Amino acid sequence: MAPGRIVLMKGKTLMLCVAVSLMSSCAMNRPIMHVNPSLKQYDPKVFVILPFVNRDTYNKEEGAPYIVRDAFEASFIKTGYQIVSRDKMDLLLEEIEFSVSDISDSRGIQIASMLDADAVILGTILEYGYLYIGLSVKAIDVETGAIIWQGSYSKKVPWYRLEQRPVLIHITETLVDRYLRAEKKILAQ
Repeated sequence: MAPGRIVLMKGKTLMLCVAVSLMSSCAMNRPIMHVNPSLKQYDPKVFVILPFVNRDTYNKEEGAPYIVRDAFEASFIKTGYQIVSRDKMDLLLEEIEFSVSDISDSRGIQIASMLDADAVILGTILEYGYLYIGLSVKAIDVETGAIIWQGSYSKKVPWYRLEQRPVLIHITETLVDRYLRAEKKILAQ
């Protein structure tokens, strides 16, 4: 084979590797939101936001479930929905000896019901490190147990950032914004 041919093949291989790398990094940075098409029938007004479960296999930072919950709550409060106060919720969680590791859909519904909420927001921390932050969030109707909406978003933390908070806020605000846009579209039908 001629030397020029080998260089050309190496160039094509390199371009293929670059294209695959770019496609995979773009897919990872895309927020995903699914809203139940029957949203109108649920009509939740009061939400409970529980601490997020940390499923990051590399970073088991103890405070992460509460840090992420607080960031999501700060973003979600802008929706205009009523959120059960953290003090009221934390008091109940302490009373029932709640542990973040106990969170399941049914347990979340039970807690939301005890707090007279219409829906519970449960979240999972997929990644919480200096390279990526990834969350998965869903809202469940307390009365029916139906998932009202669910979304996820993983975002790379820019190399020049020394803290995760701005990226975390961006992720939570983006997920809430995607939900509101989808909700508006469904309710307008």
